[in-house]
Amino acid sequence: LAEGEDDGVPEQSADGDKYEDYPEDETSQGDVNTDPELCVKIAEEIKGVGTELFKQKKIAAALEKFEKSIRYLDLHPVLPESTAQELQDRYNAVLTPLLLNCALCALRLPKANNQLAIKYTTRLVDRQDTGKVNLKEEDKGKVYYRRALGYIGSHQQDEAWADLQKAKDAAPADPAITKEIATLKEAQEAKKKKEKSAYKKMFQ
Repeated sequence: LAEGEDDGVPEQSADGDKYEDYPEDETSQGDVNTDPELCVKIAEEIKGVGTELFKQKKIAAALEKFEKSIRYLDLHPVLPESTAQELQDRYNAVLTPLLLNCALCALRLPKANNQLAIKYTTRLVDRQDTGKVNLKEEDKGKVYYRRALGYIGSHQQDEAWADLQKAKDAAPADPAITKEIATLKEAQEAKKKKEKSAYKKMFQ
């Protein structure tokens, strides 16, 4: 190879991720467009890198990796009917935590991205509602709690309240959910008090 010539082998970045940022550019291990199993394998590996970055508190970098993993899975949003059950299970086993992790990272960014948290949690709720995945109760608690936090940050208290109730039903012993319900209750009562006081003043 001449100096600077591309040998077709992707360079491994310092974090251990050897795959292209966008699936359409990835050719190192086969055709990702026709091989859903390859996409699941790549997504699993990138997710592992993201998890390590998250443990190091590199939240924005972790979010990038989790979103990148999802891009690979999204090449095959619907697996062929002939897909083995084992691969379907692997697909769901990697996509569910990726969506939850993206929401968590979005909420933990220095400036929380509430809309992004709502987007990823809503996608997981929709997968549950349409029967594409059967979430464990623990994951149901997480998805509704994290979406509620996104709604609170976006000043959508009614939606937050509905999700917190669902989170509580799924994970009744979770102290974070109980605490958030109490905090939201207080905020709603304070708001009502303020509105009542303002209304009274109008007629004095």
